[in-house]
Amino acid sequence: MEIKLGDLVKLGENGVSRFRVIDVAVDGDQSRVLVKPVGDHGYEFPTRTSDLVVVDESEASG
Repeated sequence: MEIKLGDLVKLGENGVSRFRVIDVAVDGDQSRVLVKPVGDHGYEFPTRTSDLVVVDESEASG
């Protein structure tokens, strides 16, 4: 599955925290995106798209 700008994601199938994709192709690398935690706390960070699982918007709070 392709990860797109604005997607809600988690790290792996068992991930608990939710992140929003805020940039794609970090440093020109199509396999990396920049994510930011959902909510008021945390910092943005780059990660591999292969580590992410897209989550349904209804799961944002849980």
